[in-house]
Amino acid sequence: MSARPVLQLVFAILYLQACATSTSQQIELSQVATSVVAIGDDQAAIASGFVVEGGWLLTNHHVARAAPLYIVNAQGKRSLLTLVISDEENDIAIFSHEMSIPALKLTQALPDLGETVFVLGNPLGLGITATHGIISALPRAIGKVHLLQTDAPINPGNSGGPLINQRGEVVGMVTSRGAVGSGIGFAVPSATLKRLLNKL
Repeated sequence: MSARPVLQLVFAILYLQACATSTSQQIELSQVATSVVAIGDDQAAIASGFVVEGGWLLTNHHVARAAPLYIVNAQGKRSLLTLVISDEENDIAIFSHEMSIPALKLTQALPDLGETVFVLGNPLGLGITATHGIISALPRAIGKVHLLQTDAPINPGNSGGPLINQRGEVVGMVTSRGAVGSGIGFAVPSATLKRLLNKL
């Protein structure tokens, strides 16, 4: 067999592998999205949250200040959230709820620098939306806490949404974005989320 057909065969195999990876990734994101919710106050959808093992709903402490809070579905139906525990320093709040929502897995492992990640949430009240980027920096001191840094687009309303790896696992929770510049966002690492969950 000449070199050209061999190269064509290799390129065909690589293309099929890439397509399979892309399809798998899309399936994972669509599954992940069912565990991510819009959170609203008495007036509008203002933030994001997600459900983890045990049925607990996680979002940011700064979101919890707007209580009472509700899960708001795509049809506008609301379900009241009940605050269980919060951590102001790490910007975490954990709620109980009465809706049937699948859980996401929190991974203990730190992501790699440069690893592809996805942000899911409710930016600007538009409904559950996905963006992607990379891990720009491993946990670094931002004030008194250590946060992951990502360049995935983050907008108002993404607060409390999950930062997801390509296996569909939660590596962090979106907490803020840079006040100036672009492509600078921060997330609470999953290990920090787990420490608060373990108190329950």
